Amino acid sequence: MVRLVAALAFVALAWEDRASAQTPYGLKLELDVPVIAIAAGLSLLALVEVAPPECFPRCAASAINPLDRSVLGHYSESAHTAADIMIAGLLSLPLLLDGIDSGGDGWLEDTVVFGEALLIAQALTQLTKFAVRRTAPFVYDPDAPADAVRGKDAARSFISGHTTMAFAATTAYTVTFWKRHPDDPGRWAVLGAGAALSVAV
Repeated sequence: MVRLVAALAFVALAWEDRASAQTPYGLKLELDVPVIAIAAGLSLLALVEVAPPECFPRCAASAINPLDRSVLGHYSESAHTAADIMIAGLLSLPLLLDGIDSGGDGWLEDTVVFGEALLIAQALTQLTKFAVRRTAPFVYDPDAPADAVRGKDAARSFISGHTTMAFAATTAYTVTFWKRHPDDPGRWAVLGAGAALSVAV
């Protein structure tokens, strides 16, 4: 996280207000650096340990609402791993596609904006998790593995970090593509593919 913030700040400093024929963005040092720093600081809330739910380690399924109770017994480590892999792809693929699309011209500016969007999304996610403190339904599932039940997100499951990051990544890339190619009919395919991949996560 520290390396990401340092890299984004460096690029913002080095490329401030640099006009590029290929990028729709113009970085503003006085705005982008503080936003990156504050969002990165709030994102670090993900590392803070929180107390487990009061009912831990024996939380009764009858204590949660019927909607949450309906998903008990469906915990899947393989689905969690698949979501992790998809997130890794959605965080890296837009940078690759943008590099190819731009030919490298404006790619650094686009990358800073992409990273900034992800940091802001992560910061808002962590603030919401701490404000809501919603216990994950799998805490009430006797079949869920103990390490998941003891995990950081067991006591702060809303909103989903995976979902937020997926939609932030695909939205940031889609906006960049649309700004660069405002008349390209392919922009609808980019929007649809991004939405579909995010929903899949």
